[in-house]
Amino acid sequence: MKADERAYSDDEIIYKDIIKPPINAGKPIFFVLSQSEKIEPSDEWDYENNKPGATQLANLARKAAVVRRYFNVAESLVIPISSKMRYNLSRLVDEIVFALPNEKKITFLRSITEENRSNESVCEVKRAWYEMLGEVIISVARIGKDIVFKMLDNSKNRLERFLDKILGWFG
Repeated sequence: MKADERAYSDDEIIYKDIIKPPINAGKPIFFVLSQSEKIEPSDEWDYENNKPGATQLANLARKAAVVRRYFNVAESLVIPISSKMRYNLSRLVDEIVFALPNEKKITFLRSITEENRSNESVCEVKRAWYEMLGEVIISVARIGKDIVFKMLDNSKNRLERFLDKILGWFG
């Protein structure tokens, strides 16, 4: 959604008909308020620090609150950004990384330019990778344990048959 637009009728139709069913199925969604640099007063943009001015920031917060109420979503799901000004992109990346399943996180983060990766996202991807590695190691260990027990069981059966044969000679 454009940060400086007021009408939501088209967004609401798309939300109810297309987006809401996957949300109900547990899929994550984000409301991205794009073109944040255009929110009034647009001439207040702080170019030196690449962020909205005080009044713009307050207006963005009000806009985000309206979107949250209108679509009944959590605060963290409404993210104002400006791709033109490179504003708040790392926050959007963070939210996406934390919402993705572990097996998708590393692929996603590798596709993001380094300037838009935060330490939190990198740490989360590392955590997810170690968790997946741990699961693989546990699975391999379980399979290995099963194989060893089958081998021991087979060896035990062979040994018992062998001993029965030997004892049969003396019997």
